[in-house]
Amino acid sequence: MCAVALLTSFGPWGTYSVSRLDQTRRVLALVRDLGVQTDGTVSNLVKLDFAARKRLSDGVRYLAGTHGVAALPAALRAAADRDEDWRKLAPHGRNNGERAAQAVMTGLGQGYVTRWDTAEIRRFEFRVNESIRVAESIAGFDRLVRLSGTPANVWRTPASGVEAVFDARTRQLNVRDGAGGHWSFALDSLISARLESGQTAVGPKDAALRLEAVASTSRAQLLLRELDGRQEADTVVVHRLDADVLLTK
Repeated sequence: MCAVALLTSFGPWGTYSVSRLDQTRRVLALVRDLGVQTDGTVSNLVKLDFAARKRLSDGVRYLAGTHGVAALPAALRAAADRDEDWRKLAPHGRNNGERAAQAVMTGLGQGYVTRWDTAEIRRFEFRVNESIRVAESIAGFDRLVRLSGTPANVWRTPASGVEAVFDARTRQLNVRDGAGGHWSFALDSLISARLESGQTAVGPKDAALRLEAVASTSRAQLLLRELDGRQEADTVVVHRLDADVLLTK
């Protein structure tokens, strides 16, 4: 009886094998829709809708996490290799289903969908493409304040006395210092564009953005390298920011 149970679970028609075959078929169907080549490049550059991105993310996460990254179709392994962070991982780290799915979706230029995301939650991300990062000039400014980290919507730099708060209603980043200075930077266009495209992957031409303050006590610029967040219903949350604020006296 134990032998029968083992065959039912792990044999050619067991639950384990059927689940793998089922997920592989779903993944391959989406791979065909995108026209993914053997080298991981995509011939059909359309953005998948949320439901399709979720099916692909779920399938890759299951196959890599349960059966190992070798279970992925060769084209998707090649797509993952287009992600710079993935290439740096040691072999044992590549069998993490979540990380593998992120790398594949990045390589395909599609937004990754976590297992908890629903259609009501939309993620957005902007990151500088490291391959085109250049030294940025700060000529004409007196101070540079670094804003970085993952606390949702609020970033503080105690040494400089500067605080930055993201206003979800106006989608502006409002920066203040302890001396009465205040500066506002409009992020609505960037966030709206990323939400509409469903893009969470790094684009080939994504360079740092320089934004002039739309309201300020003195001239200021925001040098933006990373912005990561989500929209849930009508609320936008920014949970990761990496930027420099360039200030004049």
